[in-house]
Amino acid sequence: MAHEEKDQTLAELVAKWNTQKKSERAATSSRVSTEQEIITRLSELDREVPAEGAVTYETPNGFKLTVTTKLNRKIVDTDKLRELQDDIPENLRPWAFVESIKLDARGLRWLYENEPGLAAVCGEFIEEKPAKPGFKVVEV
Repeated sequence: MAHEEKDQTLAELVAKWNTQKKSERAATSSRVSTEQEIITRLSELDREVPAEGAVTYETPNGFKLTVTTKLNRKIVDTDKLRELQDDIPENLRPWAFVESIKLDARGLRWLYENEPGLAAVCGEFIEEKPAKPGFKVVEV
């Protein structure tokens, strides 16, 4: 009987989580829609929101609103960039080639399981901390 009660409690928690997640998605969608309305209204008030930058507006009811916009940029063809880089003086290049090190989590887990001594050496310069658990609920 106690096991059934725990199963029921778990089922109730999952249903509660699912309801909260739906509410969260709806609230986010509503907020984003309101943000777009604010940008439109600012434009109507001759306070254009720039593609990149910030605009501030004080409302008559005591709010101070600052809308900050940014442009996400990324290099899409590094090979072509390398070919053309000599055409742009080094001190004027809006990019830099940098070396980066990326952790191979699968390889690290393999070391933990198969080469614990080597994994311990690596552990001296790798930080581990638990990530937020992921949840997925599908109604059946």
